[in-house]
Amino acid sequence: MIFQTGCTAKRIVSGSSFNSNISSVEDIINKVKNNNISNEGFFIEKGNLYIKRKEDFNRFIFNCKFQKPDKYLFSFRNNAGIEGARMYITKDTLVINDRIEKKLLYGKPEDMERVYGIPYFVLNKLFGDLDFGENVNNSFEKDENKIFLTQQSENGVWKSYLDTKNEKVKSTEFLEKNRGKIIEIIYSKFGKDRGHFPEDIDFKDITKGINTHIHISKMVIPWNGEIEFIPGKGYIKEEIK
Repeated sequence: MIFQTGCTAKRIVSGSSFNSNISSVEDIINKVKNNNISNEGFFIEKGNLYIKRKEDFNRFIFNCKFQKPDKYLFSFRNNAGIEGARMYITKDTLVINDRIEKKLLYGKPEDMERVYGIPYFVLNKLFGDLDFGENVNNSFEKDENKIFLTQQSENGVWKSYLDTKNEKVKSTEFLEKNRGKIIEIIYSKFGKDRGHFPEDIDFKDITKGINTHIHISKMVIPWNGEIEFIPGKGYIKEEIK
């Protein structure tokens, strides 16, 4: 069907009913999915986090290992290179070595937001992947050379702008049913490596007023190593609440 907005006509088609008339769009979406870096393991050897909230500004050095299908291991260091925390997370597990407080924190993946301010359901989109999860209703709008993909789930709605040149997600935003847009992510400086990893990522939490800039300076993809989390020796175990 045709959705009219202003003087521009946009074609809107259900993601479950692709046909030959929109095969070019389907091809682009499949190419974007094929460029997902989580299709294989990866290792961000060096990255920087810049977090700003009102007058507060913090900077951290981090690295991240990913092993299919859902294992992540993050290490966070201060500017002097001293590790402050290490986080291991899967679809059903969250464990953190807090080296400052000498604590072993454990909980559910959803508890990640309490500790680091980023919801777990954002993690698989944080580095620019196009995710098609279960129980998601997909549709798109095509306007000339632009494709806007809408994905509706139980949590709310993801709206993504697909870059047809780089065959990657250019930006995405999340809208909650009752609060409207609460998260915005913009990706830029796509690399020429496998998966076209974005060098710069801007993450905005609108409700909390937090702006996070991620700069990735060194990475390995594909990475075929094994992730191993070693709990801190003698650390006090504490449940995240």
